[in-house]
Amino acid sequence: MAKRRLNGEGTIYWHKGLKRYMIQVVDAGIRRTFYATTQAGAKKKLRGLQRKQDQGERLVTSGMPLKDYLDVWIESIKNRVRPSTFQGHETMVRVHLVPRLGHIRLNKLMPEHITRAWDKMIKDGKSASVVEHCHVRLSKALNDAVKRDLIYRNPC
Repeated sequence: MAKRRLNGEGTIYWHKGLKRYMIQVVDAGIRRTFYATTQAGAKKKLRGLQRKQDQGERLVTSGMPLKDYLDVWIESIKNRVRPSTFQGHETMVRVHLVPRLGHIRLNKLMPEHITRAWDKMIKDGKSASVVEHCHVRLSKALNDAVKRDLIYRNPC
């Protein structure tokens, strides 16, 4: 007889219609479903998900576009900073960050995307200080996203 998993350990089973293995795990009271093509891959993915949960990480992150999150973030800091600081942050976000990175989903943003955007800014003639200011603003916004449990880590 096969050994049963305990409650909360996750489930792996074959889905005939999809012709792949389904992995189901409860995250923050919500059942999350992931897929794998092989049983070994499903077991590996389940172990990885369990490891994330043991470390206190959420399994699913926000899929909203970065431009939408930056709009929310810029409004959230409006009353926490001086008007001139807010104006500078808003300008950097609107002029530099949204056109270059705004189309990328928050949970898909990688350090490579950011590095390529900064390299392109330098090639387009922007100064290194403008690039650094953009990096600082983006890093602050993404640190806030980490605190809100929208993403696991800050890609900056």
